[in-house]
Amino acid sequence: MNKLLAAVQSVEIEDFTWNERTKTHEFIDVKIGKLARIDEDGFVCVSAEDDLSTADYYGEFRGGYPWIHPKLEKLADDLGMYWDWKNPGEICLND
Repeated sequence: MNKLLAAVQSVEIEDFTWNERTKTHEFIDVKIGKLARIDEDGFVCVSAEDDLSTADYYGEFRGGYPWIHPKLEKLADDLGMYWDWKNPGEICLND
């Protein structure tokens, strides 16, 4: 399970942030890192309540349907697994 957690934590996604100095939004690369954890049932989960673009249950920013970052989707596919919603604020890796 720890190898799986490490694989998820190392995923790097694109996001954007506000640059106070230039007063503009900038794209940045961010690792999932501490957003991933092993939950009480032993599943590797990732927070969707992190101000990063990891996942969006309600799809308010992605056309009105649930959305999971394509790099997380690819990781799950590569592992022969899939993401499922634990709740609107967290996704968990399942096989």
